[in-house]
Amino acid sequence: MVNDIVISADGTCDLPESLVEKYNIKILPFYINYKGTRFKDGDEVTSSALVEYLERQDEVVSSSAPDIEEYRKYFKEISENGQKQVIHITIAKKLSIAYKNAVDGSKGMEYIHIVDSGSASHGMGLFTLAAADFASRMANAESIIKELEKVKGKISCSFILRSTFHLANNRRLNQFVSNMLIFFKIKPIIRIDNDDLRVKGLYIGNRESYARKFVRSALRSKKNISEDILFISVAGCSDDIQQIVYDEATKIIHWKKIFVADTSATCLCNIGAHSIGIMFCKKIGLKRKILHFLLRQFPS
Repeated sequence: MVNDIVISADGTCDLPESLVEKYNIKILPFYINYKGTRFKDGDEVTSSALVEYLERQDEVVSSSAPDIEEYRKYFKEISENGQKQVIHITIAKKLSIAYKNAVDGSKGMEYIHIVDSGSASHGMGLFTLAAADFASRMANAESIIKELEKVKGKISCSFILRSTFHLANNRRLNQFVSNMLIFFKIKPIIRIDNDDLRVKGLYIGNRESYARKFVRSALRSKKNISEDILFISVAGCSDDIQQIVYDEATKIIHWKKIFVADTSATCLCNIGAHSIGIMFCKKIGLKRKILHFLLRQFPS
């Protein structure tokens, strides 16, 4: 990194460990709350271990962000007590108290810069990778943050859910709306736009059918989509469904790189098991390629 700029992110970025290590991204995990006990995401619980609990519709599982003191201690550690500049990327601020806690935890630390990704899961991961790209080429935090503002809003992050039970239980969707969707067995598409979570489509049918329709819907504006990287987020999905989504996505666009990756336990306990996510970058301009540095590392 230029001038010892550290790129850091909330654990909700869902980046695979291989990319976290390769680009030296620092990660602060969230917590999973279950039956009065708090577990650290990634260290004490994983999404694959959580799936069986989410299958039981009466189980209440929630997530929580680190508190202010945890952020403060973390920032001191990764900045080496102010010796390094830190750009910390948070989940969309309307989805969590994380942004506020990070801002409050960084008070008095002028070397800590908090940036709201406006996204979540692998959409936030793409934003974080863009930050790592800019940090490899730019000399100061202000320039990096300015470039990231151009990226914000250019990342598409959407899921199709098998059930809205956990989303409503965690107060991220109206309970009445959720009950109606569940009663009529309707599968909603949720999209994170402008920091907020919204229902963007509804499907009825078997899993194979709605998986294909979801991919086609997500990629319908292919002329405006960067072909560089696609993240297919899976949350306890079968291999068959993962393959269907992969095949459908590659029929529509010839991607240069595709990652099929698990969501974090934090994301999973909100969207529920067997959800499918599609995340990609929209085109910014002919002369700008988001994450081009990453593609050079993965020859076809």
